[in-house]
Amino acid sequence: MLNKKKSNLWKRKKQLEESIKGMEDFKIRTLKFIKEEENRLVKIKSELEKEMTRKNDAHGKTKEARELVKALDNKHADILQEQRKIAKKKNELVDLIKPSELSAIKIESHLDTSNDIFKWIIQAVYKEPKRAYEWKNFKEAAFVIDKGEDFLVRLKCLPPRKLRKEDFVYGKDIFDRREEILFQLEHKGKPNPSLRYLFTYIGYVVEIGSYYDQIASENELLNEFQKDFEKKAQEEGEADHMLKVLDEKIRIGTHITQQMKKMLITADQCIEAAKKRIECQQKEINDKEQDDY
Repeated sequence: MLNKKKSNLWKRKKQLEESIKGMEDFKIRTLKFIKEEENRLVKIKSELEKEMTRKNDAHGKTKEARELVKALDNKHADILQEQRKIAKKKNELVDLIKPSELSAIKIESHLDTSNDIFKWIIQAVYKEPKRAYEWKNFKEAAFVIDKGEDFLVRLKCLPPRKLRKEDFVYGKDIFDRREEILFQLEHKGKPNPSLRYLFTYIGYVVEIGSYYDQIASENELLNEFQKDFEKKAQEEGEADHMLKVLDEKIRIGTHITQQMKKMLITADQCIEAAKKRIECQQKEINDKEQDDY
């Protein structure tokens, strides 16, 4: 009976020793896993810092691009407002033009450069080719027959946005030569107010045309900045998404590591308890052997 009890004690002792060995192996594997996981977390945190830098950089560029787009929008609005002001002045100026004063102008030859202002009228206002111009016929049709009513209506209703590039270029050339042409056309040095108003009118049209060029240029820039803004915003969004992914990986990895460390503590406690039980059983075995003697 005693031998059987002693045999059972040896058997339990052996089982406890095997259990301790298994828990020691588990500790080794767990420590290895924790180290690998901690190294992985270090790499993820490094990636996180890079993504944070990328996000901050993209955010700064997005903000800069947004401000540029806003500035261009404001500039575009200012240009349109200024353009409307000039257009209003242009139309108000027409009310000051008297066709009778224009019909009093004398041009001796069709070769005179002073014809150019009226050639511009033919081309830009009446939409006829310059070669169709002849001063006497033009003067009669534009300023005499209906006392210039149709001419004035055409001036007031002229939409600069529908003029061709060559109309603006030709108009600018004439406006730049206004002093020369005025000198030729103002009889005996006497000012012709309506002729001067007509030059001012052409100047306004040319100025409005320059605003169209500005608007086209600003629109091109605006489109570029808008695309750049959208690209930077997309980069910021991608970085933000990656940050969330990495944050989640760190959270899960940290949680797993913490749980594994708790398991190590439990394993240590189990090993200590098993060792104490082994000591107790070894003592019982020793006592049994003493009894046998």
